[in-house]
Amino acid sequence: MVISFSRPFETSRNHSALSLNTVGIKLDHSELMLKDKILGVRRKIVAHSDIDFMHFKSSVLDIEGFPFPYLQYDETLLFNPEELRLIERLLRELKFYISTFVIDLSKNNPGVLEFYKQPVARL
Repeated sequence: MVISFSRPFETSRNHSALSLNTVGIKLDHSELMLKDKILGVRRKIVAHSDIDFMHFKSSVLDIEGFPFPYLQYDETLLFNPEELRLIERLLRELKFYISTFVIDLSKNNPGVLEFYKQPVARL
């Protein structure tokens, strides 16, 4: 959810980020704060595993006489229930406005959407 929400707002490899104004979305103060929190979680915790936000525990379990290392991570990807409801509403709103923008673009300037991007990297 964090990655999906953040993707349009992050600049990557010379591709510009989405402007909310471009697609006609106006967020109120609490929505902007939540958007910033989600992007912060993406930048600090999901994308880069910032040690300042990490809970880490290591222990050794005895499994039938075999010492087994057990590593636990909790990188505090926690949003309260109210924030989760707002995130869901924001995602639905974003999807609606982006879809409307793309539909209007396809009507008014279909050539802009006619392209195919091939991956530059291979696994």
